[in-house]
Amino acid sequence: MTARILSTSLPRWGLLLLACLTTPAADPPPVPDPLGLGERLALITLLQETYGIHPATGETVAQLQERYAAAWSKTRTPEQREQAEQHERMQRLRRHISEGFGQDADPSLDETGLIALLRRLKSEAQERARVAVVVDDVTAERRPAAPTPAAAGRPVDKEPEQPALQPISPPTFTVKRIPFAAEGVAECTFWSDGPRALLAVTFGRDHNGAFAGIPEQTWSIVSQAKTPHRVVALLGHGNGTGIARKSIEDHLRTNRTFYETLGGQLPERKVECLLFGSCSAYNPDQMSIMRDGLGYYPTWKVAAGSRHLMNGAVFIGALRTIIDLPADTPFRGFFRFIPSEHEVSAVGEVGLDGKRADVSNWKVEVSPSGLNITQRP
Repeated sequence: MTARILSTSLPRWGLLLLACLTTPAADPPPVPDPLGLGERLALITLLQETYGIHPATGETVAQLQERYAAAWSKTRTPEQREQAEQHERMQRLRRHISEGFGQDADPSLDETGLIALLRRLKSEAQERARVAVVVDDVTAERRPAAPTPAAAGRPVDKEPEQPALQPISPPTFTVKRIPFAAEGVAECTFWSDGPRALLAVTFGRDHNGAFAGIPEQTWSIVSQAKTPHRVVALLGHGNGTGIARKSIEDHLRTNRTFYETLGGQLPERKVECLLFGSCSAYNPDQMSIMRDGLGYYPTWKVAAGSRHLMNGAVFIGALRTIIDLPADTPFRGFFRFIPSEHEVSAVGEVGLDGKRADVSNWKVEVSPSGLNITQRP
């Protein structure tokens, strides 16, 4: 496959990490390095001498930093931890509101007020997206058909008269919340324009606003796909084996019929496209969880890279790349977010019955024109 660039509009809030639950909520002070050992050796020395922790040989700097942050966090009182975590949550909410929606939140708002403001802005954005889809579809249907060519050899005296356009009803479009009482589920939304449909399920509390707008972005891609799809997207802060501390495998196994009917909205059939929007700190292959939970592999699928973080950019980039690929031509792409100081990636696959192709490498970057997805050698 030749190199290519795909562009799509992605607001800055789409770059927020779908962070693992194990990530500490506040940053510890810088690691002292009076002897100039370098960050790695300074971290190891600090962990051993201050906290009695002896890291395993070969641990990365990122892993050592996580150990340090976790150990430092335990030394604070519960009140200090709660105060720091609340401060960071509020800072993230304010940053998300500013960068994602172009507004500066009132400085007097507390955490509850910021959450309420964010929910209102999300609801308004969702309504604008719904109206835009309907307007675009109606405009397309109202365009007059191209004139029929004249029969061979027969002169045309004048242009044939176009019949008057009749008023038409808006195309069928549905977006609604679906009741879903499964443990850990925070929200379930069904989107459909008739031939295409999306069931977006969010798990747990979105403490840093990472999922705001992701269902809307996902629907925008699904609704423009050349081939109709029935898509299930699971979003939540997780670690690769679970989302919001719930086993993904057990959840899929228990609720398979719910997903195969897209929340009871469509006739039952196998899930053809399944998307995981969650980090993978502990699992080298989230795709196997799809198979183990459903009993089969979906044909189109997206998951986090092996033991990597995930963000909105690589999630949307992988989906955008695979959505129009044919089912009978296997594809496997590794999408890495550039630049990033952490390992942030997603895997996008297409293949009947789990058939896999050789992996191709892609870089995902954000530019003023949108999201650029470029194949790497």
